[in-house]
Amino acid sequence: MSYHKPIGGVEFCELHFADSLASISFEDEECCLEFMDDGIAVTLADDLSSFVERLDCDRGVAKVEHRLRLVAQRNEADEWLDRNFLRRAAHAGIIALLTLNDGRTLAVGVSQHLGTEQPLRLGSLTCDSGVAPADTPRVILELHSTDTALATPFF
Repeated sequence: MSYHKPIGGVEFCELHFADSLASISFEDEECCLEFMDDGIAVTLADDLSSFVERLDCDRGVAKVEHRLRLVAQRNEADEWLDRNFLRRAAHAGIIALLTLNDGRTLAVGVSQHLGTEQPLRLGSLTCDSGVAPADTPRVILELHSTDTALATPFF
């Protein structure tokens, strides 16, 4: 099996709590997900968000580290700053549906082998005021997980 992860930044991201997943199915190396909620979609700042997958081998066991960095203007990120969101992101975990700049879509935080056992977890939330008077205040949400597979395309 060969899989090519597209290169490019994150154009759009919809976040769902892992415990709101109603059903999951896999077909032809793609997954279909249905959630009990609408998810959280925050308008991202242009060309600042990224998704990184790092493949590693530890004592003969392959693992994939997923790191998602989402950047939004402060006035667009109220849902990320909500205490309930932060609590659930830390405890229940997150499944992210990404659209990359090249149009490809990926589901991160769920896999065919582990299901939702390794969802994305809250790494950090940073509020950045900027340094110059013209800088726009930003919020940076960082999520991470470790799995045994690359992110899965979804339909």
